[in-house]
Amino acid sequence: MSHLCPLMVSAIEQEVNIYTLHMSLCTIYQEFIAAQVKTISFLACFLKQNPENVQTNQLSIPRSVVKLLQSCPGNSISIRKELIVTTRLILSSSVRQGFYNQLDLLLNENVLVGTTRTLTDSLRPLAYLFLTELIHHVRTNLSVDQLNRIIYMFSTKIYDPKFSYVQQTSAVRLLMNLMEGILNINRRDKSQAQAVRVLLSCTRGWNKRMVALVQSCMTKMKMQTKF
Repeated sequence: MSHLCPLMVSAIEQEVNIYTLHMSLCTIYQEFIAAQVKTISFLACFLKQNPENVQTNQLSIPRSVVKLLQSCPGNSISIRKELIVTTRLILSSSVRQGFYNQLDLLLNENVLVGTTRTLTDSLRPLAYLFLTELIHHVRTNLSVDQLNRIIYMFSTKIYDPKFSYVQQTSAVRLLMNLMEGILNINRRDKSQAQAVRVLLSCTRGWNKRMVALVQSCMTKMKMQTKF
């Protein structure tokens, strides 16, 4: 079975230049992307059973996943959803370390959930759940710029009414868990001023929202007791 791994990795690395693709081939292109996503799903299960193959593919698999997110057709909700779900499974293996090099791209929402309105509305909660898990694994290695981008991104999402209370609470929890990464700035870069600025930005974001969430929950509980 070990000879299957390099074949699958090679299959998901194949790319098609969509800018030179004829309109008549769009359906075939969508099927090609779907086949690659299915291959990644099988690869995720394969790596779980054969962890010895992880090390040699630690960088190539995350790179291919991000390229597929970028090239996934805008009207293919099911394909992108399957890719995100499968990628969450990959995070349970040591391959997740390879996603650190792709984090800057994944912090771009157009890459993460696409640009189509239907896609962004339906997949955003699932995509941010994946991103939350990824950030949690690499939080101690984040740069100042990455921390600032993450804090800004999730500080806005905790006020997004399209996110449930559970998802908003998860975003707040992530901001709190970033403390370890912020403190690591001081130890790694010996920059106490930068660490303090990032820390203040982070605590302002989740503190205000936690107060608002508690007040909202209390109001709903009082309304339910009346009836």
